Amino acid sequence: MPQEMLVRYRSGKETFEVATHPGAVTKYREGTLKSLDEVLVSDVVFTDYHKRLRASELELKSVFGENYNKEEVLDKILRKGDFQLSAAERRQKLEQKRNEIIEYVHKNFVDPKTHLPIPRMRIEQALETVRPRIDMDQSADRQVALMMSKLSACMPMKKHQVEGTLRVPHGVLGASNAVIRSYCTVAREHYTSEGAVLEIMISPGDYDAFIKALNNASKGNFHLDIAGAAASAAASTEEKPGKKTKPKGTKGRHG
Repeated sequence: MPQEMLVRYRSGKETFEVATHPGAVTKYREGTLKSLDEVLVSDVVFTDYHKRLRASELELKSVFGENYNKEEVLDKILRKGDFQLSAAERRQKLEQKRNEIIEYVHKNFVDPKTHLPIPRMRIEQALETVRPRIDMDQSADRQVALMMSKLSACMPMKKHQVEGTLRVPHGVLGASNAVIRSYCTVAREHYTSEGAVLEIMISPGDYDAFIKALNNASKGNFHLDIAGAAASAAASTEEKPGKKTKPKGTKGRHG
């Protein structure tokens, strides 16, 4: 294990580096470590640590101001600079992202034969077989899309989508349209004197976020029927399943 890890802060043409103890920067940013002494190998700011080139007063003042404070400079470098994760941190983040991928598949895909959610253990076994390269910084849904063909080859899977009929008045359609198109697949749509009627499909995992975003965009003025049960802008994540209320600003009958 290296004795120190570098944090590199860039501003314009200037680069500043400080040496830290392995794993300490993440804990400092999370608030687990609060003292600079617990994080830094030394409080010296370098322009090139490997060449042991120390930052001059002129270089520091050009970026941090004439009356810069040394501790504030070190804090900024630690919080805003780039650094490499330790081996343990990297393993932890990869495991976390792997679990996110498993959970995403479990929530959004079904076995095409049984139409039931795919068990997490089965998804985990499929990942062991496929052995995809997991990216710590890329979203789970994007990575599943990229590995879809390989995953489905060893584990039959079908995207599970909820179908519904969405009614949005003309007055809020412009503001709501971007939200609808970003979360849903619109199978059919037609317009009446009151507004738009859209036949939509949406992944169960996106449903709560969609309702919240649409509620904000339409100011609560929409009506959604899902699987024969009426839902509305009031169907927020805080409500109990099946509860039906008439949200403020929403007109019409709610079943």
